[in-house]
Amino acid sequence: MPRTVGFYGGTVRRRTAPLLALLIILCFPANTLAQTIFGRVTDAEDGSALPNVSVVVRGTSMGVATDQRGEYALRLPSPGRYELVVRHLGYETVHRTVGVAYADRVREDVAMEAVVIGGEEIVVSARAQRVADASRSVERLDSDEMRRVRGQTIGDALKHLPGVTMLSTGPSIDKPVIRGLHSERVVLVNHGVRQEGQQWGREHAPEIDAFAPVEVSVVKGAAGVEYGAGAIGGVLRVEPRALPERPGVGGSIDLDAFTNNGQAAGGLLLEGARTAGEGTWRWRTHGSLRAAGASRAPDYVIGNSAFREANVLLATAYHRDHWHVDVMASRFSSTLGIFSGAHVNTVEAWENVVQRDRPAIDYRFTYAIDAPRQEITHDLARVRAQGKIGRGVRMTVQYGIQRNQRREFDAHSPGGGPPSAPGVELLLTTHTADVGLRSPVIDAAGGSLLVHAGVSGLNQGNENGRASYLIPNYRAISGGTYARTTWTRAPWTLDAGGRLDHQWSRSFPRDNGGTSFLDRTHSFWGGSGILSASRSVSNDWTVSIAASTAWRPPGFNELYSDGVHHGSAQYEEGMPGLRGERAWGLDATVRQDGDRTRLQIGAYATRVDDFIDLVPSGQPKVTIRGVFPLFRYQQRDALLHGVDGRFEVDLADPVTVGVTASMVRGTDRQTRLPLADLPADRSTLFADVRLLHRPRATALRSIRLRVDGHGVRRQTRFPEGVDFAPPPDGYTLLDVSLRTGWSWNGTPMSLQVGAENLLNTRYRDYLDRMRYFTDAPGRSVMLRLHVDV
Repeated sequence: MPRTVGFYGGTVRRRTAPLLALLIILCFPANTLAQTIFGRVTDAEDGSALPNVSVVVRGTSMGVATDQRGEYALRLPSPGRYELVVRHLGYETVHRTVGVAYADRVREDVAMEAVVIGGEEIVVSARAQRVADASRSVERLDSDEMRRVRGQTIGDALKHLPGVTMLSTGPSIDKPVIRGLHSERVVLVNHGVRQEGQQWGREHAPEIDAFAPVEVSVVKGAAGVEYGAGAIGGVLRVEPRALPERPGVGGSIDLDAFTNNGQAAGGLLLEGARTAGEGTWRWRTHGSLRAAGASRAPDYVIGNSAFREANVLLATAYHRDHWHVDVMASRFSSTLGIFSGAHVNTVEAWENVVQRDRPAIDYRFTYAIDAPRQEITHDLARVRAQGKIGRGVRMTVQYGIQRNQRREFDAHSPGGGPPSAPGVELLLTTHTADVGLRSPVIDAAGGSLLVHAGVSGLNQGNENGRASYLIPNYRAISGGTYARTTWTRAPWTLDAGGRLDHQWSRSFPRDNGGTSFLDRTHSFWGGSGILSASRSVSNDWTVSIAASTAWRPPGFNELYSDGVHHGSAQYEEGMPGLRGERAWGLDATVRQDGDRTRLQIGAYATRVDDFIDLVPSGQPKVTIRGVFPLFRYQQRDALLHGVDGRFEVDLADPVTVGVTASMVRGTDRQTRLPLADLPADRSTLFADVRLLHRPRATALRSIRLRVDGHGVRRQTRFPEGVDFAPPPDGYTLLDVSLRTGWSWNGTPMSLQVGAENLLNTRYRDYLDRMRYFTDAPGRSVMLRLHVDV
């Protein structure tokens, strides 16, 4: 494959950097004088500052977030009256109309009332959550930002966040990697429920609707106290946007189109609220559809990479006085193809495919999905009740049920013809129950103390279909109890907590691949803990440090896998007798949030004892279904460390430029050799320019231009002689988007036109399992329309 280099050397850098520089020079305004609304946002109950509160001008894309002191400064392009909308998860939305004169500064402080209504809180209370996040590296995308960066999967919206990369299997499957860790080491919390699917698979992407009205937070680092066993690498929180508060009915329509794979997608949201007796009833319905054909690399079609997706969400809540009940249910359904060239029949064909510069077959573009393919359905239902039980103590009781069905079809049946039945068929059913208690604010040692404690339980069963037993049938029962305290007194925030979990399981693996089955039971105990401190050292700067420990038991796939994993086109062998992993982490974060600059840098080190790793053997495996690369689970002691962060500066009112960067290193502590499958160093340069802003206009209200240059280095730290091909070369990608805001007969709408991989760069990513067989997708022009109704 021809070498493609990027920010770190080569011709692409000479094309990309001048474009960014020219954009900044042309758009730099001569007059930077502006009007400003500023102030402080606090909790109405205890007066504490609320960081990361969204303060936006209604009907526009202009807005800011409060800093760690709860302060904000919103610069406006012209004098006039503006309606501010102040939102924060777990608090009543506040609307304020403020008048500002030419070159004036107007102070507007806001005290927000905490609420407990359906869908607005996650596993812990909003107040305790913001304090817990203060001592960690946390990246957030609100619903507006999710809409701007939404792609084919939820991973497309996250892949350029610092410290976050994607483990891919072709163009339509992305799995989040947080600081080098993924799969069973990253916990996904969806609408307040720990999501349980077949997350062990590299090509098992999160079953999340990218169109859903959600806000996404990525917690980087061990978080086992709040989220239980498995939260070693971090947590991906998918939190629903607040249900409507005002009586009436509203909603929105979203339409997307992508040229690379001919994708057409749409989402419809309807929601409302009404007074019911002495309380308030609120509700939401949402549905989305996607259909995409085969993706295109710069020089050819990636065969059998089409996909289809259909999703639906229903939610309702009733709130009265200090009590509420909320119920939600959702279904995620997807069918997607796996690149046909990844399945071959002989060793010679396998070696030829890996050595080739491009696929041997010239595929045609089509919307058809043939084998190999995946069919996934994930159903989730949850009921939750919350309220006060005396002396200000809040209780939360929650029950959830999930049903995850996965069917994977091989390219060929054992007889050589097309498959009539799935090669892998798994049905996972999970019941969860949680009870939490949260104290009122307690005066302690001259500060404020919050205590949060609870218990949780899980009952899970996995059933195989008749086709195969890649992982065994099993039943797992687990439970845990935890307590966490947070103490604040300016300028300090201290946080400490502990958790104890136990998992018992009974599984039935095949006896050495034969027709008989064994009966195996396992029992694992483990504890998690955290101790952290955060201090505001000045008006703009905050320094935090956290020490934590977390654990996880080995997965059933890691213990007993023995077969072809059709979705990733590889043969996997487990290792009975694996021990549970134990992680020890240290995380330091520096934040700066000034009037014109914003900075966050996180440095971390994570020691993992008995690290379980799926590594390539370097040899293919011959089976009756074909030849596949052989991967084996191994256990070792590992050390991961790195740094990631972002910096941005407002050069003037309309122009913001910035950079994000990530670096992670992983080492086997015994052999001192690097770990396989770790992300390469990467960075992003971006420029965001507000070309037009007229919030009171009756037609065109805003125009915003965004340019991103993404640079990824070649991975030079990898174990020699164990992979099937060396890491691919580094690369640079250029993305451009233009977003406009309109008002049509009083109806707000936005239209976004953009291009990903504008220069149609040919590249392969080290963390893409299909890199052995094909290039990544080339240029894609996209169109996004959002209409509020």
